[in-house]
Amino acid sequence: MIDTQQSDWDEQAQLFLMGYRALPHDTTGISPCMLMLGRQIGLPEDLEYGIPFHEQVQLCSGDYAKQLRARLQELHEITIETVRDLRSRQNSATISRLNPPISSPGMR
Repeated sequence: MIDTQQSDWDEQAQLFLMGYRALPHDTTGISPCMLMLGRQIGLPEDLEYGIPFHEQVQLCSGDYAKQLRARLQELHEITIETVRDLRSRQNSATISRLNPPISSPGMR
């Protein structure tokens, strides 16, 4: 992807970042584009293979704004709950690692 002299990294960075922003994040399970825009971005493969019909539906600006606000609110709530669950699991793992079970001299 980047040439051997590593002189075209600035041209390739845009493609890398587009891919990064379009993929779901490990922590949230939602892509950065979805969280910021309320929709996925168009990718080069969409031009080649076509955009699914359900994504082509056009709404008037008032309906679009209402649906976007509702979608972003829902994504925000999902993200908060996902991060809260992950944090709880990490805290449980840390506590169990820091407080190993106490064994008596005869136990192995």
